[in-house]
Amino acid sequence: MRIFIASAFVALAVAACDSADVDSVLSLGVVLPLSGTLAEAGTEIQSGMMLAQDEINESGLLGDTKLSLLVQNNRSSPDQTAAAFDMLISKDRVPAILGPLTSSSTSRIVSLVDAAGIVAVSPTSSATGIAARSEWVFRASLAVDRLVPFGIAVTKRHLNYTRAATIVNGQDTFSKSGNAKITEVLQADADVAIVLAQSYSRAVGTRIGDLTSELTAVQNADPDVTFLSGLPEDYIGVITQAHALGTMDIPFICPLLASTDVHSINEEAPGAAEGSITLQAWVAASEVSLSKAFVNSYTARRGGAPGDFAASGYATTYIAATAIANAANYQAASIRSELAET
Repeated sequence: MRIFIASAFVALAVAACDSADVDSVLSLGVVLPLSGTLAEAGTEIQSGMMLAQDEINESGLLGDTKLSLLVQNNRSSPDQTAAAFDMLISKDRVPAILGPLTSSSTSRIVSLVDAAGIVAVSPTSSATGIAARSEWVFRASLAVDRLVPFGIAVTKRHLNYTRAATIVNGQDTFSKSGNAKITEVLQADADVAIVLAQSYSRAVGTRIGDLTSELTAVQNADPDVTFLSGLPEDYIGVITQAHALGTMDIPFICPLLASTDVHSINEEAPGAAEGSITLQAWVAASEVSLSKAFVNSYTARRGGAPGDFAASGYATTYIAATAIANAANYQAASIRSELAET
């Protein structure tokens, strides 16, 4: 399924069922932030996953087996993520889990899934190197080491910038990884100078603080562009504060600014997101046939067009289910082998 690659992993469960079993149920674990600072993204991803579950069950992709998603709320916390994974592994005995969303949370569960020998598939985790730590961890989103060099090449060609500033949430795994790659690529370019590197702290699960001094320093450094590395709460907080300070004449370039984030920014401060740039996105207006089919199905069932997080959840579920359909059986090892060939 090629609509969008990004997203959380739904755990495939149930004991040693053979794909030929009649009227069987295959339970997959799902770990998403349904409360806390990432609740909007997690809820949207869940809506895409549930639509995919219903379509898969109606289509007979898994024969007579029905897919059942067991959803756990990690409350936007890496600690709660580990607890949710542990419950799905030890109590529900799922062979696979879809999720979590962030790189901080995904990094936290690598040793858990590795020791248990179950599959984890994140729809949106993108920090460099996490999947390389275990053969059981998969990610549907492009990692920053693939995304950033190409994104900088394209934005530089269009904007012709020579002076860049960077600002990063220094307490988040994905944010630091993205900023490190941005810095590496810019420093290797003789035509671009990093005129200011800013960092701020936002602990997991908290709102962003007052960044007046940091944003004023960016403005005074007079960059052509500012690279912003963070999570949705960071994008929303930084861009709305910059708008309030009148510093939005310097465009922000964000590795993964979602359309949902743009809507949230503009709801809080109308027009604040204007001019911001993202390096990866899916939009409902896509003319790709599979995307159009997804948009039509989602709109018919939910009464409104989907965002890119919903597309991530939908695509990730189909990617996992297709691998399961092609696997020798519904056990974790077979599922892992098939995902590795996807």
